[in-house]
Amino acid sequence: IYSHNCPVCAKTGKSALKAIQKFHSDVDWVMVDGMDPENFPLVQEYNVDSIPHFVFLGTDGSIMGEAVGDVPEKLLLENTDALAHNKKVLPNPTFAKCDNAKKEIRNIQLNSALQKMKQAAKQAPGASILSE
Repeated sequence: IYSHNCPVCAKTGKSALKAIQKFHSDVDWVMVDGMDPENFPLVQEYNVDSIPHFVFLGTDGSIMGEAVGDVPEKLLLENTDALAHNKKVLPNPTFAKCDNAKKEIRNIQLNSALQKMKQAAKQAPGASILSE
């Protein structure tokens, strides 16, 4: 999730392009303009407060990790390699380098915990998550 007006997005985009080119046949990439009103539901779904915001999804659609802000090229390459090889865990599941990095890390951790709770609720008959 990015914006055309974001200097950090432009910088990180160059690193992302290298990962895209290297793993283009193994990993799908979706770029979403976070400033486009049509994309606000997705921005809200992933609790995006800062951009760029990378969400690494597993083959089942579950969130395997997130990276926010000035994300190092090495991290993008390592995480993309793990996705390409169907690893169960990313080498860098949580990263934030931005003005509100502590808040972003907390959001990522909370999203991960909520996702695990939702998965557990699906497996337990009669269970539900109150926020739904």
